Formats: sequence, structure tokens, C-alpha cells
Amino acid sequence: MMEFTWQLVLSLVVTAFFLGRLIEGWFARKELAKLEMEVDVISAMSAKLNAEVLELREVVK
Repeated sequence: MMEFTWQLVLSLVVTAFFLGRLIEGWFARKELAKLEMEVDVISAMSAKLNAEVLELREVVK
């Protein structure tokens, strides 16, 4: 009976560990998607500013 109890405890600990890793991965993917959207916005702003700089350089010449 004692061996069964230790096996049960061990399996619960291992299950909790992997469940925690699964949840952690889900939150990490969610955060990564958010950061990727922010990078896309920054890239778009950068492209717009680069176009404006080129336009102003042409005006100055």
C-alpha cells in the first residue's frame, strides 16, 4: 500500500510539473504574439519615417 501511495504522489508531482510547463508555454506564446504585433507596428512606423526622410532629402537638394 505504501508503494502505491509513493507512486501516486510521484505521478501527481510529475503531472503538476508538466501541466505547469504547458501553462507557462501558453502564456509565453501569448506574450510572443503581443511582442510580434508591437514589432510590426514599429516596423511600419520606421518605414513611414524613412519614406518621409527620403522625401525631405529630395526637397532639400
